[in-house]
Amino acid sequence: MNASLSRNVRPQSTGFPNYSNLIIYNSYILFPLFSLINIFRNFIDILTITFAVLACFHSHWNSRRIQIFAPLFAFSSLSILYNLRSFFEVQNLDVVDILNDNKMVVYMLSVGLIFIRSGAPSVHAITTGGKFITFFLFMQFALSGFSSRPIGSGETNYDAFLISLSILYRAFKNGRFERADVYLFFGLLITFSRTTLIAVCFSFAFMYLIGRVRINIFIIIMAVAVLLGATLFSFYMRGLDIDTDSFDRLYMYNSFVGLLARSDVVQLLFGYPLGDVVPAITPPELKWLWESQVVDRSKFGVYPFLFHAFWLRLILNYGAVGVIAFLTAHAVFAARAVSTLPLMLFYFLCGTTNGVYYLSNSGPPALLILASFVLVSGDVGEQNAVRRR
Repeated sequence: MNASLSRNVRPQSTGFPNYSNLIIYNSYILFPLFSLINIFRNFIDILTITFAVLACFHSHWNSRRIQIFAPLFAFSSLSILYNLRSFFEVQNLDVVDILNDNKMVVYMLSVGLIFIRSGAPSVHAITTGGKFITFFLFMQFALSGFSSRPIGSGETNYDAFLISLSILYRAFKNGRFERADVYLFFGLLITFSRTTLIAVCFSFAFMYLIGRVRINIFIIIMAVAVLLGATLFSFYMRGLDIDTDSFDRLYMYNSFVGLLARSDVVQLLFGYPLGDVVPAITPPELKWLWESQVVDRSKFGVYPFLFHAFWLRLILNYGAVGVIAFLTAHAVFAARAVSTLPLMLFYFLCGTTNGVYYLSNSGPPALLILASFVLVSGDVGEQNAVRRR
């Protein structure tokens, strides 16, 4: 069945909703809307877990999808040992604190169940989600008189991450640019998210090199030039100077490196106990920010989540052993489908400053899209199913 015909074919109803699409709508539409009216933000985790539980009632378990997601299930099982360590080592362990450090694992398990049930999300769903966030950002940008950076759903960098997922997934599925991509690129540009803009540049260049995107090289060069220009312009829009004082993440990295230098062998190999504070020194420049983010915590100190960057949190939570296990799981994905490499590069670069898998609105769709890249690669049946949904 060719692509044009398959788009007009409706899938037969199975009596179950497509939970993969619901994950996309949950992150891309419900989260920005609920943030706008100040409804508690934990609802997105509740819905994700609820979708996973409902997916368990489906009678058919797709063996190929189980095999695809198995590396992340294996990494999740490793976390059991890390949690046991916390229960034995940490005094007055708080449930909220340990759940916060386990969010990535919860998302892996939840998304894994949903992925096995529903497979890859549709291009239509992720395009609709990306368009909604773009419209949401543009309205805020316009209301400011185009003079200040839109705040999006509360953290514009993560809105930029989600729009980028829409762009990369569409490029992966379609192999070319369409009019909808121009609209999504505009949404990405007005986020003025430096790390995300740079990450998308490298990812698209990689996609072109491995032949995943068929497009004129001059258009690629122009697109990269525009994205890099927007990155530099973001300093102006955000009232920043182009110097080291503009990067608050540098202070976080400086504190992180100092912490590693004082860590013993066990802490370097296995990280610090989940749910506990770490003996990091708070930089004066971050004192107000970090203290304001722990006022509701059971202990007053520096938690791994304060470092924001995914890789820093992963190292502090799991140490060298856990990082190697995590990279091995992703290496299995890459071995099964080389087309996942541009997406992994995007995650890797975003993870240097952003939480990626650890975050409520970006973690589930990021995990879902990664598994979908493997599933759809080389599987004509899945490609047609994704187009039809």
